[in-house]
Amino acid sequence: MMGLPDCKEVSLQLSEACDRPLRRSLGIRLHLMICAACRTYARQIRWLRNTVERLRHAEAMPGLDESARRRIADRLREEEDRRD
Repeated sequence: MMGLPDCKEVSLQLSEACDRPLRRSLGIRLHLMICAACRTYARQIRWLRNTVERLRHAEAMPGLDESARRRIADRLREEEDRRD
């Protein structure tokens, strides 16, 4: 029987999930239950993915002028700074 994956393996899996759907194995789920650092990293990755999606959506909106796009991008950066 294999042990739980270590932080390096979990962080690699979470990073790869940005490019493809992640099917979290039982080992990864258990590791996330006991490792606060990896849970934090998972939240950060999720936040980044959501932010990129919101930016993509804002850039693709027809009729949105440049000043509105800048305000949206500035607001997203402010939110990011507050999270740090």
